[in-house]
Amino acid sequence: MYYALASFPKVDTVLIDRIRRKYDPTVDLIEPHLTVVFPLPESLGKWELVRHFAGVLQEWRAFTVAAGQLVKSPDHWLLLTLRQGASVVTKLYQDLYSGFLGDFARPEIFQPHIGLGHFLKAGRNSDWNNPSEADFDEDRYAQALREVKELDLELSWVIDSLDLVELPDVVIAWARGTLPSYPHGARAMRTERFHLGPLTTTAHNPANRADGNRKQRGSRRSSA
Repeated sequence: MYYALASFPKVDTVLIDRIRRKYDPTVDLIEPHLTVVFPLPESLGKWELVRHFAGVLQEWRAFTVAAGQLVKSPDHWLLLTLRQGASVVTKLYQDLYSGFLGDFARPEIFQPHIGLGHFLKAGRNSDWNNPSEADFDEDRYAQALREVKELDLELSWVIDSLDLVELPDVVIAWARGTLPSYPHGARAMRTERFHLGPLTTTAHNPANRADGNRKQRGSRRSSA
C-alpha cells in the first residue's frame, strides 16, 4: 500500500472525464485530482503521515487555483497545469515534504497539475523514474492535444481540504515499469480528510506569503 495527498476539485469535471476515459488508464482508479504529496510507502506509517500532515496543514488557509495550460510531462502524460496559484501549491508541497519526508521531495520536477492522459506506444512499459522518448506515442498524443484544445478546458476551485489516498501496490508497480500492463481492477480509496482554514487575505496565511509579492505588484497571474 502507498499513500498520497491530493486535492479533488469541487467543480464539474465532465469534460476532463471525457478526455480521461479515452486516454488515461487510471480513469477508474481515481477521480480528477491535483497531487501535492506523491505516493509514499506504508512502511512510513499511516498515522505518522496523518499526524505530520495535520500539523503542517493547521497553519494553512484555503486558497484559489485555476488550471488551463497544457504541458507534456517527461514520462509522457498530458497535464492540465495551473495558470493561477502554482507558486502557492509549490509552497504547500515544500511544507508537506518537511521533517521526515524531506528525502522524498523532488522540487526540481514538481509541477502542479491534473493528469489528462498517458501516451505510451503499444507494448511499452511505463517507467516514471526513467522515461524513454522511444516509448512516446507522439501521434496519439497529438490527437489528444487537438481534442483538449477544442474543449478549451478552464478549471477554477478553492483548495480548502486535502485527502489522504490509499493506492494499491500494483498501481505503483505499473507506474515504475515492473508490471507490464495496467491493473484495471485497481481502485484508490480516500481515507482521511484534512481541512484548511477559511479563505482569507490576512498576512499569516502561508499561501499569502508564497504569493504575496506577486499580488502586491499586481503583476500577471502565475503560470506553472
